[in-house]
Amino acid sequence: NNDPDYFSKQDYSVYQKKDIIVVIEGPRLFDFFIRTKEPSVLVNYLLGKEDVAQGIQYVGQGREKLGNFKYSLISLIIFNLSFLIVFIYYLSLIFWCLKNMNRVKYFSPQRIVNKKASPDRNYLDRFFYENIQKIIPQKEIEVLDIGCGSGYIREIFYNLGYKLIYTGLDIEKNKRFDEFNKYGFSSKFIKSKIEDFKTDKKFDLIISLASLEHIKDDKKAASKSFQFLKPSGVQIHAVPTNSAFFLYLWHGYRQYSPSKLKNLFGDNIEIYKLGGFFSFILHFFFITIPKRVFKTDKLMETRAFFKLLRISNKLDRFFPVLSSVYVLVLSRKNHD
Repeated sequence: NNDPDYFSKQDYSVYQKKDIIVVIEGPRLFDFFIRTKEPSVLVNYLLGKEDVAQGIQYVGQGREKLGNFKYSLISLIIFNLSFLIVFIYYLSLIFWCLKNMNRVKYFSPQRIVNKKASPDRNYLDRFFYENIQKIIPQKEIEVLDIGCGSGYIREIFYNLGYKLIYTGLDIEKNKRFDEFNKYGFSSKFIKSKIEDFKTDKKFDLIISLASLEHIKDDKKAASKSFQFLKPSGVQIHAVPTNSAFFLYLWHGYRQYSPSKLKNLFGDNIEIYKLGGFFSFILHFFFITIPKRVFKTDKLMETRAFFKLLRISNKLDRFFPVLSSVYVLVLSRKNHD
């Protein structure tokens, strides 16, 4: 039905924005510009109506203007589909987390201390402060830290009264590594990948904190860690969960599930999940979006962030889904 007189005033409305005419469709008007081969007929018709055309400037051809509307419509459809996909993903992830709650233990810190660290860093530090003495009672130990970075973990062991012979392993030496030599430990940095690392030395404790996901061949890394462990030794590895993808995006080669960790280290492991729904939301809006969009992490240093982090820690206990960190604990005795 290409007759312009088919339309009445109730079927359309138009307005002007930056010299571009936007047509808002009524039921029949929408049908018209989709079907007609000459949409400019419709625009010319509208401009010919005194009650509509007053104050409106027609710029360019009607086909171009209605084409812009079509592109806007396509963009709206794509946005809605994307939102639906993300919603379904998170809904399935929540159900998956609820289904697998019994496969892992949930760790909730007794308190939050670090005012300028992410939820994951806070939870991981508190895990060591509150659990490491139960896992490794002896106070004099030899430690291999895979992907050590600054080696800040030495500070935690010092505060807990340990004496370490510490070896940090990484592909580059972090500029802050020597800052943590002040605790009187025997500390050594070795520039090497774990896959290429060779030594006859055995260690009481082998750790990796957010490192395995950056190692291309994590199976070889796991095999090497067993090779360097004493018969009574312990391994502790912290890795991102599947739900951490939307917090860190393409950060590293992979994320982990409990089944994937068991494929690497065997069935006789203990897995703890850190964080929950509320700390996930806090991280996303205070860290992920500011860093990715605005290239800043200043929000993480505000009082509001620290207060919300403490509140999130308490609320996570009631809704422990979307945890972003797994901590794997493996005793050589249990594995053998």
